Amino acid sequence: GMGGIGKTTLAKAVFDDISGGYEASCFIKHFDEAFNEKGLHRLLEEHFGKILKELPRVCSSITRPSLRGEILSKKRTLVVLDDVW
Repeated sequence: GMGGIGKTTLAKAVFDDISGGYEASCFIKHFDEAFNEKGLHRLLEEHFGKILKELPRVCSSITRPSLRGEILSKKRTLVVLDDVW
């Protein structure tokens, strides 16, 4: 939709209202910019850091992404990506 009509404000209000019912939640504004700048794995680490600290310390860069997915798939998780093109 057109910019400036309140889509982000509405999405954030709904997120704030329901996110308490999840073990992990994040609202990522300007997702396209953040994804291009940091990549998906770094965004996940930033927003789900506490949960992802369950990852074993000795773990290769190849297995870490699959372990992240496994850990998050066992948690009730809400992710809202804003400004996706």
